[in-house]
Amino acid sequence: MRKTAFAAALAGLFIFIYNLSPSIYVGDSSELIAASATLGVAHPPGYPVFIIISSAMRTIFPAGNIAYRMNFINALFVFFALIFMSRWVAPPLLIYFCLSQVVFSSAVVCEVFTLNLLFACAIIYLLYIPRRKSAAAAAFLFGIGLANHQTLILLLPGIIYLLVKRKMFDFRFVIILTCAAWAGFSANIFLILRAKGGAVFNWGDPSTFNSFLRVILRKDYGTFALHGAHHNVTLKSLLTYPALGFTFFGPFFIFAPLLYGYVCRKADNFDHFLFICFLFSGPLFFMASGLSSPNRAFIEAIT
Repeated sequence: MRKTAFAAALAGLFIFIYNLSPSIYVGDSSELIAASATLGVAHPPGYPVFIIISSAMRTIFPAGNIAYRMNFINALFVFFALIFMSRWVAPPLLIYFCLSQVVFSSAVVCEVFTLNLLFACAIIYLLYIPRRKSAAAAAFLFGIGLANHQTLILLLPGIIYLLVKRKMFDFRFVIILTCAAWAGFSANIFLILRAKGGAVFNWGDPSTFNSFLRVILRKDYGTFALHGAHHNVTLKSLLTYPALGFTFFGPFFIFAPLLYGYVCRKADNFDHFLFICFLFSGPLFFMASGLSSPNRAFIEAIT
């Protein structure tokens, strides 16, 4: 890895640490900290991978109160994500990315989104290498990542496209990738074990098969919905997407898709893969998740 890229990622980490929340924050922060501290089951889908990893890492960093340590772990998740991103992102853009509102606000408090970002970047990093072993490793991480946050499934159309273009989508290899992904996804068994083991924090009590499915499928929220409120998707409400994107990521949010359109003919398969991932995890997810609510102030507050 280039020294300038590492320096940019390290600078981002220092900025996060300097601005870390000293204690619990609004939103899911207190719940996730309590679930991690007790090895419990958080709100659907339970976030077993986040609970396991944060609980293990928390013991390695004994300085500060438990909330501060959990916040610090989130900053580390973004730091490692930046390391992976440096494979295809220039150092100035790494700094730009980590200072964007949505990334910065998630990196200084306890949230599950930063670990989701880390998994996404690690998977894309592995897929950058056109080898079957790397693809199999990416599939395993994909399964683990899904056990952390199911929005990672939105990378799947892009992954399939890339595998097809690289002639890796033959039946035998697809079976191998599927088994690797299921092996990673089996981390969800943690939810059943802790529910049956008398976890103090036990949201949804996934001790039976039906309740387990209800938790991991987020039945109380509507699977992809990020909040439980009723929402309708209209053309007018969709106009809030570019406005929110500009708020969260600044002018580059508008510039990047235009740049892709400009170089589209010269772009390689990996470039197209990245754009497909953006398309599904951005505008299309925006429609399915309830983020297209006309109440922009509310969305900015919960994000």
